[in-house]
Amino acid sequence: MKLDTKDRRILSVLDLSARLPSQTIARKVGLSKETVIYRMKRLEKRGIIERYATLVNFGKLGYTGFAVFSRFQ
Repeated sequence: MKLDTKDRRILSVLDLSARLPSQTIARKVGLSKETVIYRMKRLEKRGIIERYATLVNFGKLGYTGFAVFSRFQ
């Protein structure tokens, strides 16, 4: 799923603090409050934003996650 630069910037701000009001997010990304609200709702409908603890579903974006375990002595 492709995201444009504006959506990526919104996700970046939400990743730092998911509890910011939409007006603050709009100011940080350089968009209007209404545009930010619209884009956030669209990201919710697409399943990219699942909760506002900011859990980004990277699988929907086409990324694969791996776990690496190391043992040090």
